[in-house]
Amino acid sequence: MKQESPVGLTLKITMMVLALVGVFYFMSRLNSSVTEPQVGEKNPLAMLFGDDMGRPLNWCPNDVQRVQVEGVPEELVTNQTQIQSYCQILTEGFDNSKLDLKSFKPIIKAFGASGKEFVIEADSSGKVFRFQGLPFGSKQLSRQLDKKIQH
Repeated sequence: MKQESPVGLTLKITMMVLALVGVFYFMSRLNSSVTEPQVGEKNPLAMLFGDDMGRPLNWCPNDVQRVQVEGVPEELVTNQTQIQSYCQILTEGFDNSKLDLKSFKPIIKAFGASGKEFVIEADSSGKVFRFQGLPFGSKQLSRQLDKKIQH
């Protein structure tokens, strides 16, 4: 059996303690960023994985039958493939320093067979959206609605 030297053992213990301190430090930074109201570029996860990290949102009722898209002209979507392209969107962070809560207006409505109606609202810029009172950004939805929203 080989015996460890005291110097080698001390070095291994020191490295393990430093690694543990690093893990605790990173965890505390993640916890503090979750409580911050702005989740944009300051979020360590956004810095780690990039700014375009989108989170999927399926905002339509489970039994969605049609989607009404406001705009000129108003569009009624009944094709299931097109409905899913409006219902399943990627949400992202946004700059909330210029957010005007009074500028939001309904832009998409989804109607379910059970009578449920869900609404997505957009601000005047067409870059920030709101679902059930919670604002979010979505480049995907902005591109889909680019011609529909009148700025």
